[in-house]
Amino acid sequence: MILQTNFHMLFVFIFVSRAADEVPLLHFDPQILTGNSYYNSWSYEYVRMCPQNLIRDGWQCSCGDLYLNATNQTCQSSCNETGYRAIEELHLCVNDSIYLDFSNTFRQTTTMKYFDIISGPDSEKQFMSDTPNHELIEQPIYENALICNFNKNNQTACNFLANMCSVSMYNADFEACRALNIIFPERRGNMNGYYDWPTNQPFLNYTDTLRNVMRENYVKSNFQNSEIISFQLAQYSYDGHFKGFRELKADLQKCSIKKNRKQIWRQFGWNFFSECNFNFSFAYDTTDFFDIFFQENYNSTEPLFGTSHPVLRPIPILLSNYRDQSNIDVNRQNDDTQYKLFRRFFMKDNYTRFERSPNIYQILSNINIVFTIRTSDKSSIQTPYIMLEYIQVANTSNFLPKFSFNVNYTMEMEQFWDAVLYVFIIFLLLVVAYWIIHSFVYLKQYNYGGNNIHNILAVASEFFISLGILLFGMCLAFGLFILWFYKWTKKIIMCLPPEEEFFIFFPIIWVSFGLLIVGVFLKVFLQSSLNFFFIDWENPRKKKISISAWRRILIGNEWSKISTVRVYSITFTLVTVLMILKGFNTILIATPIPSSELIDMKITYKILRFAYISFIWLLLFLVQYVFVNFIYWKIYGSPFHNFLEVLRVSKISCFLLITNNHGYYLHGKKNNISNADVDIETLNENLDMEDDTKDEIDQAKVFEIYLSTEFYHLLREKYYSLKIGFSRNDHLAPYESYKSINSFLREFIERNCLHKYLVQKWSRVQMIDMGPDISDNSIFTAAPDEQYKYSMMYGIQGVLMIFYLVLFCAIDVTTYSPEIGAFAVFIVDWIIYYIFKLRTRRSLSRKGILDPRFFIR
Repeated sequence: MILQTNFHMLFVFIFVSRAADEVPLLHFDPQILTGNSYYNSWSYEYVRMCPQNLIRDGWQCSCGDLYLNATNQTCQSSCNETGYRAIEELHLCVNDSIYLDFSNTFRQTTTMKYFDIISGPDSEKQFMSDTPNHELIEQPIYENALICNFNKNNQTACNFLANMCSVSMYNADFEACRALNIIFPERRGNMNGYYDWPTNQPFLNYTDTLRNVMRENYVKSNFQNSEIISFQLAQYSYDGHFKGFRELKADLQKCSIKKNRKQIWRQFGWNFFSECNFNFSFAYDTTDFFDIFFQENYNSTEPLFGTSHPVLRPIPILLSNYRDQSNIDVNRQNDDTQYKLFRRFFMKDNYTRFERSPNIYQILSNINIVFTIRTSDKSSIQTPYIMLEYIQVANTSNFLPKFSFNVNYTMEMEQFWDAVLYVFIIFLLLVVAYWIIHSFVYLKQYNYGGNNIHNILAVASEFFISLGILLFGMCLAFGLFILWFYKWTKKIIMCLPPEEEFFIFFPIIWVSFGLLIVGVFLKVFLQSSLNFFFIDWENPRKKKISISAWRRILIGNEWSKISTVRVYSITFTLVTVLMILKGFNTILIATPIPSSELIDMKITYKILRFAYISFIWLLLFLVQYVFVNFIYWKIYGSPFHNFLEVLRVSKISCFLLITNNHGYYLHGKKNNISNADVDIETLNENLDMEDDTKDEIDQAKVFEIYLSTEFYHLLREKYYSLKIGFSRNDHLAPYESYKSINSFLREFIERNCLHKYLVQKWSRVQMIDMGPDISDNSIFTAAPDEQYKYSMMYGIQGVLMIFYLVLFCAIDVTTYSPEIGAFAVFIVDWIIYYIFKLRTRRSLSRKGILDPRFFIR
């Protein structure tokens, strides 16, 4: 019955081996190894019968107490033939001349080289070279080399050489590696269709480049997002005995994490990062060696297998510690065409220098499993590979070395970066076109008196701000694209490559900040440079009685107050952003996993942080904008509308000149109010009183004005002649200047002077036209009541908010600290606010002719 079962399973595996060349496949089931006549072959994929008279001894064929004739692979009771010698301790009967050639060529002093010895957590790596333990290493290498050379079916002996070669970091001069190269001088065949898998010899390294190995279509399955993936470890004892297969679960992931999250690294598409202080020598008592395989389920139409069966794929090891014969660590260089790939690895080595002084043991310090998504099918992968790095530590060291275990999903990014480049070029051209058109219209509309510094700075600030917002917008657009299609879609549309792929975004963010800081401070300078002229319509009640100055002081302070009004509070914004990010810990949304779950992996991606923070920030701005504009101000009144009402009851009008010729006129004259300096009851009546005048200038509260160049120059000359006419110490100068300017502007508005103006209705078309003809007369265009607010900080609040956002994100992606970013934004906002307020009051004091001591701090 046992023989029938073995024959049936042998047929199954022979069938699979034949199909392997087409697929290729690797199917392994260790439970079939029963009976005394079968052993596991090098290729793992099926069992083979031991040669005649040999019996299975574990995972190899032997002659028991008899001698194995190395020439014809048969068992014999003695070794007396002429020209043969017996190696008693190995039960081998070998050709004498072949034995002498092999022995003389092979045996030499074995030397271990340690290039990565550290003595502390931050110590520099040191080099040491020494001979390993003779009884444990040198003699067994020689003995197993003889066995493997003369009995290549003895895989235990050959595996011992493979183990010792891997523990030397595949040093070609090390005796075990040299022995394998002598025993197997040529790589024959392509087992199972794999280009680098040799036939009937250890699969120890790859001859092809990493790029070519990855592009072989090994893995045939399609994967769903978060599907559990599996690896199998073929395990060997240090002396070469095969222990069987076991599934890789927590063998390599040693850093502490919540129990229910310990296996999330196995979910397809999920990047995983962990780092801690851990020493593998504390976790394992023995030095074991491993070959790693990727397991997939292969769908089969053969009824013999069922609908699917497990298939194991060998995957390569990129060993960072490997050095070529020139002692160059080629696997740490940037040239992937020079990388050398291997198969066998270990977790710790305390065997090669056992009972030697100093006792150096080698332990894994870094593991990085790399998956590459195929561009043609986002649910399939290229051949994965594992990057390993070891450190070497003396047994006298008492520190815990750093250990990291990472899983990275990457993909070919050429198409992505091509799309980024094309979109950037298109939007750059659009922004440049917008700036050229805007500059042309602006200069045509406001440059009546020829080029001046104000217009040049206005055009320059628009250039810096437009380009800065373009760069920020590009980063934000692609950041939100990645955030949405990586985190919040069930279907795999893209993976998240290593953060180095997105390095270009972060210098761009800082460049955007640099452009914006120039543009914003130019904007602040321009917006706070308004020229104010007050017109007081109040007439004295009696002769020789001066008009009260308190109304003008009130208006000056109210203007100073509303000049910095914004629809958002930067303090509220910062506190709310910090509460959302840190209080609720939602910054974990930036962890590189394709899920919105808040899982702490001790790492967040900068591009995801930037996109998420920008989304929260802009959403808060939008909420505040809607709430203040359409709810709060509708209920309690807009400060800009209230200011107009204060002007009306105070009988004071304002000229606000943004440029030499362009600005706003706020009409505060109310003809049916005889006096403004009255008691509170009369003041309330005046506030509710409708103006019954028929004059067109009294039909609106706000006018957008275009002053003729002749009138502006006359106003300017009058102002400066009056200032020069008084000495600095003459305290009557401000009052006399005010009276003169006030009389001049009153006559102008009442049309009692030579300079005339025309009143027109406001139209949205004028926002994009080239400006009216003011060669003969000034133009007053009736405007919406709150139109003038765009001449203050309100007009640049959106640019300021983006500027603060870019500053916050630039600091956050550099320091990973929202707190530092919030502090920096708070300080910068205070500086801008102080500068704006200071310059506004200075302009009010000079042009509004108000003593600065009257301003409320």
